[in-house]
Amino acid sequence: MVLLQQQTAVTKAMMEAEEAERQRIARDLHDGVGQMMSVVKMNLYALEHAISFTSETERVSFHHTMQLVDDSCKKVRSVSHNMMDAQCIVKKGLASALREFIDKLDQSKLQIHLYTEGLDQKLDSQIEIVLYRFIKKCINNVIKQSKATAVDISIIRDKEELTAIIEDNRTGFSVADAMNKDMGLKSIQPRVEYLKGKFEINSNKDRGTLMALCIPV
Repeated sequence: MVLLQQQTAVTKAMMEAEEAERQRIARDLHDGVGQMMSVVKMNLYALEHAISFTSETERVSFHHTMQLVDDSCKKVRSVSHNMMDAQCIVKKGLASALREFIDKLDQSKLQIHLYTEGLDQKLDSQIEIVLYRFIKKCINNVIKQSKATAVDISIIRDKEELTAIIEDNRTGFSVADAMNKDMGLKSIQPRVEYLKGKFEINSNKDRGTLMALCIPV
């Protein structure tokens, strides 16, 4: 009993520390790196009118550099926004935050269907954050590591528990190997255990992959 309490306390402290670090890095990216990149971008635009290019090659090279800086600014904003997702979840709720994330994805090759039930009332913020990042991680894995064409996500809450099921039609894989190699999936387990929930993955060559997470509410 004492050992279980200690493990729970350690996991809680780890989650709180990770979340605080996420917020710090996001603020540093937005307020520090992001602002500096914006200044560099403005200075380059100003320099363009002051420089006398000796050839078209120099002009093209300069514009290419400006485009790289512009792309970097957008990337910093995107990373900062993604790291601040906890605030988005708390403000908008789990269902709305997930739909907002899915709507931003290119679904021309991967169709993502989201069904939710019983999420009208707010959940505990820790449950919402764990679920959001679990589903986001699963979607990213499908996009990066498989040839799936469809993902079905179902989140249902009843009086006793909340169940999230993610199914896709990718080719099956070794669950043990995936859990050993993927630190993102491996990190889900202690968080689910802290919430007294269960996390399972089943992968079959003929039936695709199913990931399920169940948490008492």
